[in-house]
Amino acid sequence: MRYYFLFFFFFSLQLHADSSLDKQRDTYRSIELATFVKANYVSATMAEKKQRLMLQPEAIQFQALLMARPKPGRFSLAYDALQLWERDEELPNIDHSAFVGLKNGPVLGVYVTHEAAKMLNKIELEKPVQFYAMHIYNYSNGPRLVIVAAQEKTLD
Repeated sequence: MRYYFLFFFFFSLQLHADSSLDKQRDTYRSIELATFVKANYVSATMAEKKQRLMLQPEAIQFQALLMARPKPGRFSLAYDALQLWERDEELPNIDHSAFVGLKNGPVLGVYVTHEAAKMLNKIELEKPVQFYAMHIYNYSNGPRLVIVAAQEKTLD
C-alpha cells in the first residue's frame, strides 16, 4: 500500500482545532513507542557500515514526552529519504530537530517540520504529548521520524 498520499495529506493538516484532529486520528497507525523502537533497528552489518534502511513513509501516532525543545538546522538526509518515493505535492519544510521519548525508555532524535516546531514550543517539557509523525527510515539508533504535529495530552 502506498503511504505517500498520507504523508502529504498529513503535512497540510492544521491540527490546532480539536474537531480537525478528531477527524484525522484514524488516519495514523497507533504505536507503542518502546515496542516500535525495538522492532526498527538495522542489522549489525548495516549499523557497522553506517547504512540506513529507507522506507516508504508511514503515518504513525504515539504518546511520549518532549525531552528537548526543537532546534533549527538543515536536514538534507530527511529530504533524500522522502524524495525516493513518488509524490504529487511539495516536500514539507523540515527545519528543526528535537528529542522525544519515554521516562524510563527509549529517547529518539527526530526531525521536526516548521509547523510542528511551533506546536512543540508551546508544550511543556516532559509532559505527555500525542505525536503525529512519518516513519521514513531505520538506522543504528532505531527508527527515524519526522514529527509533523503534536497535541499535549490532558487528564480525562
